[in-house]
Amino acid sequence: MLVVVRHAHAVASTPGGDDLERELSPRGAQTALALRRDLLAYHPEHLLSSPARRCRETLEPLAQALGRPLTLDEGLGPRATDEQLALVLAYVCGLEGSVVAATHAPQLERLVATLLGEHGITIDPHALHLPPGGYVTVAFSEDLRPARIERVRAVPGPSAEGVVLVG
Repeated sequence: MLVVVRHAHAVASTPGGDDLERELSPRGAQTALALRRDLLAYHPEHLLSSPARRCRETLEPLAQALGRPLTLDEGLGPRATDEQLALVLAYVCGLEGSVVAATHAPQLERLVATLLGEHGITIDPHALHLPPGGYVTVAFSEDLRPARIERVRAVPGPSAEGVVLVG
């Protein structure tokens, strides 16, 4: 299982401020706590995040609940190239167990669309544009090698009803 999360709501950027250091807003912090409840259900064994503070803060409640570290990856960052996203996908697909990754809106869309494309699946890219705190789940077959995508769901936020995109 792969879960790709768009970071929760962050404070507005300031002129001359470091975009990577933008923190979650109070609303975003509440969303991060609610996401922890949702994401625990996937029993993640690996937690990956963009180095951006807002992404780290989105997954920190989950990491604390699980007692697992966050692995930071520039390939999930706001300036990630296609090559970096491809390396993230290769890394994630090589891991055993469930993975939760926090990233940004365009990277979430690109990452999931690339993964689906590698499996010969095309979907409307607008279906992957989620609000802050939204996430996409990708379920793989567990008995086939190489793994096959069985189901993809887009969830607009914690405790929200997801929409099945594939499966």
